[in-house]
Amino acid sequence: MSIAYFLSRRGAEPIVIERHEVAGSASGKSGGFLAMDWCRGTALDRLARRSFALHAELADTLGNPWGHRRLETFAGWAAENETARGAKRRHGFPTGSRSRPARLAANHGLVEPRGFTTGLMRAAEAQGPSCGAARSWI
Repeated sequence: MSIAYFLSRRGAEPIVIERHEVAGSASGKSGGFLAMDWCRGTALDRLARRSFALHAELADTLGNPWGHRRLETFAGWAAENETARGAKRRHGFPTGSRSRPARLAANHGLVEPRGFTTGLMRAAEAQGPSCGAARSWI
């Protein structure tokens, strides 16, 4: 839907073909969690940061029908035996574990995936014939 939306903004008339409905499968049922810095230090870092910023821009531009919002999150780790040197860290806090906080971060976000996907489709369709428009075939 993102490709259809951006192509329609450039005057193209993309056609989206779905078997059942727009956002009826994985695109509408994913977690919707956004993280700006999980790719820090990798070749994907710039792309991840741009994607994170683009979600906020799209929400502002299109009225945010998918509930985009920034989140403040907490990350931590736990080890079964914290006195053991080099104890393996485990995410989550299993029973009987000792835990240590890792960080509090505000560089995460959330969208409702079905709303995001269908919202982009509606925005692509709304571009109109003079600007190009997306059509959905089901």
